[in-house]
Amino acid sequence: MNKLLTRYALLLLSSLFAFATANAQSAACAGAGTYLNYNDYINYDRSAGGDVEIDVAGYMEIGPLGRYDIYGAVINNGTIEIQNGGKLTIWGDMINNANIIVHAGGTINFYGKTWTNAPTATVSDGAPINTVPGGDVSFTAARPVIPATWVSASPCLTAYSGGNSFQNADGGNVPMDVVLRLNNPNNVVMVNTPLRVEGKLQWDVANGNIVLGNNDLVMNTNATQDGFREDRFAITNGTGHLVKENYTGNWIFPVGITNGDYTPAAINNTTANTMHVLVQDYATSASDEGLVSAASDGIDRTWNIFADIATGNALINLQHNSVTNQPAFSDGFNFVTRWGSVIPNTTGDVTYAFGMSAWQTNNGATGSIGNLSSTGVVAGSNMRSRSYTDFATAPSTPEAYFSKSSDIFHPLPVKLISFAAAAKACDVYINFSTGVENSISNFQIQHSTDGVTYTAIANIAPKGSDQNYTYVHTNAPNGRNLYRLAMIEPSGDYTRSSLAIVTVNCETKGPEYMLYPNPASDFVTLSGMTSASQIRITNTLGRLVLATSSVANTEVLDISQLAAATYIVSVIENGNIVAQLKLVKL
Repeated sequence: MNKLLTRYALLLLSSLFAFATANAQSAACAGAGTYLNYNDYINYDRSAGGDVEIDVAGYMEIGPLGRYDIYGAVINNGTIEIQNGGKLTIWGDMINNANIIVHAGGTINFYGKTWTNAPTATVSDGAPINTVPGGDVSFTAARPVIPATWVSASPCLTAYSGGNSFQNADGGNVPMDVVLRLNNPNNVVMVNTPLRVEGKLQWDVANGNIVLGNNDLVMNTNATQDGFREDRFAITNGTGHLVKENYTGNWIFPVGITNGDYTPAAINNTTANTMHVLVQDYATSASDEGLVSAASDGIDRTWNIFADIATGNALINLQHNSVTNQPAFSDGFNFVTRWGSVIPNTTGDVTYAFGMSAWQTNNGATGSIGNLSSTGVVAGSNMRSRSYTDFATAPSTPEAYFSKSSDIFHPLPVKLISFAAAAKACDVYINFSTGVENSISNFQIQHSTDGVTYTAIANIAPKGSDQNYTYVHTNAPNGRNLYRLAMIEPSGDYTRSSLAIVTVNCETKGPEYMLYPNPASDFVTLSGMTSASQIRITNTLGRLVLATSSVANTEVLDISQLAAATYIVSVIENGNIVAQLKLVKL
């Protein structure tokens, strides 16, 4: 009873000082507001025209019957407490430097432009952390018009009257253990610092998105969410991620790149981990979707997903809008794929010894219609998933990028190790060596003298992996000659080697012996022998490292086991050294 009398005594005092000013504020009505440095208990309908500042000794409490409309901004350096049934409505900005308590059933209805939490502030429901969240803090638009009599008495209130725009949230990385309601169809935009939800995040209105920019929206371990769907979600238009901390089980990350473009992810953690998610289009993403987009088999959406712990076990489920499908993307055959730092990427379900992409090739299947929404099925969407046991721990790591594709990133038909040509008088000796030969119909040597028009001069059947091939172009024309190798697949598709360019001079005999390619790493061709020859390779100290013999004028030497160094290749005929050539082993 004494406490109640004290509160009403203080209430009388507060009414006497309703327009006293002190510590002038920087808002529109700084000179026409309230300065509170004592306990003010409000349990009836009340309005204040102008800005309200609560100092470190101030305590504003709104009782179960209290309705307090502040036609101005609020700077809280003390405590604001709202009981079950109480309601505080703010027309101007909120600067929370201290403590706000909104009990279950209490409400703060915020119409202002920017809500700012200092890093040391608190926003709670007065109950222990991680219990069922309490009262509501609602970001709301449109803002009502202030009664004309108030504006007439205080023209500065015009700045707070009416209007219908987006709002800003400067969260200060403060855990907000309340029901945070997004009730603004023009979006809530995060600025300066992360926004952290300890209680519940509630999407309440169509197009009532939260725009992350370069700030994280963090959901605590026990935080919940509801109301997210294709017209209300987190827009990831910068470097900010939607984060769920240290959780197990399935969590939906409702993200998209702009209003109406909903492309969420769901991550089901078997082991506890913190997951960070944003989504971008191909042009914005740092990953290279070149093969996906060039082949027209992607979806023009890439998710950046990383974890706090590198090892774990999670099913990653990605849902996208079918309107973003590239022309060759198939809803009937697609898969989740992850980027990598090495080409070929051999971490997928299907691996190749030599492939074409830094993206995984995984088992394809028919995608299902998406249901990553509070309301269930999302029309016009496609969803696929894949399990992962390792994760990037930074957003810039290549393995942090995920997308979906219908393309089987098949291997190149052959791994070409070398392709070289050397001239001897009117003849050009062409040599090439291969590693893995995956799918090759034939090799075609093509020749040109102008670099524009090429003519096929030889077709060579493949012999299998790890082979050497030699061809002699006899009576090549004088002057500059260009050669390239086409590697043709059974389908008729082909890839081509780089050019080998030589100059032919038929007027001279040319070198008797040729060693090519030189330098070389695996195989080298020695040509020019005219009879049975012995071939010796020695190092610069004269120590023999390889010996072989030849009965033809061309011999392919395997030097893959030699250390990288300079060697001397000697040709011995009839017991005499007839040539010595320098070889550089790479």
